[in-house]
Amino acid sequence: MKKGCIWILSFFVSLLTQAQITPVVSGSKNKILIGEPLLLTFELKAIERNASVQWRFPDSVAHFELMQYDTSDVLKRQLTITSWDSGAWNFEGVKVTVPSNATGKPVTLTFAPVTIQVEYDTTGKAVLNDIKPIIEADQTGERWIAYLVVAVAVLSLLLLIYLFRKWKQKQSTVTAFEPPLGAWEEFEKAIQQLQQAGLGTQEQQKEFFSQLSASTRRYAERTLQQPFTKYTTDETQFHLAASAGRDETNAIVQVLRLADAVKFAKFAAPEQDCIAALHRVTTAIQQIHQQQKQ
Repeated sequence: MKKGCIWILSFFVSLLTQAQITPVVSGSKNKILIGEPLLLTFELKAIERNASVQWRFPDSVAHFELMQYDTSDVLKRQLTITSWDSGAWNFEGVKVTVPSNATGKPVTLTFAPVTIQVEYDTTGKAVLNDIKPIIEADQTGERWIAYLVVAVAVLSLLLLIYLFRKWKQKQSTVTAFEPPLGAWEEFEKAIQQLQQAGLGTQEQQKEFFSQLSASTRRYAERTLQQPFTKYTTDETQFHLAASAGRDETNAIVQVLRLADAVKFAKFAAPEQDCIAALHRVTTAIQQIHQQQKQ
């Protein structure tokens, strides 16, 4: 009887030690509005705490933007993402390499894709809507209306050509960009003011990130002589990468995307994230400033 109990206990211990490591992914929700943040948690089950773990995330996932990345837990990763494209999209491509519980050799596991439904607001209360209703044209008008429309279109085209020529003549006599003298001092003064700003409410954060984004784009425009104040975040990333380092570009673009989420999606970030964003941008601009001085 005692031998039988020992054998059964040994059997269950063997099962526990050879249990397969399981990758589990979960989300705070499976449906969001455009620009709304979503928390995804990637976690490993049935694995020792001191195991050697190598996480592998794709550089980018179509239709999604990365806002935050939490690496505080070795066996778990948390991503805060959002999307600006309506539709049903899969967040996939996340892998992890771990030692096998059975053999101890490294094995690569793939997390199951997560399907996320991204919707535009239909209540009229949100800031962003990417799809507008289609208004059918009235085809019951008389023929003279069509002639009038054609005449107006021709006159409008001629007017546009005239105005474009006038604008080109004016551009040829006006300096396109300000000299870089004083750009750093202007940015530094703005950062000093932001360090004293309140961050307790969403409205305060919206004002904070509006000023931080404007100061960053203003410095880049004056120093790198490109109209960054008129670029979107994606255009800023493209043009900034051609003039600044990769690390500086990534740091600035991440903060600009967080600023977009706070300003347009009404996302309230933790206060420490706002302070970290200010420090990240300041460091990146300092590095660009040093590169321009060399």
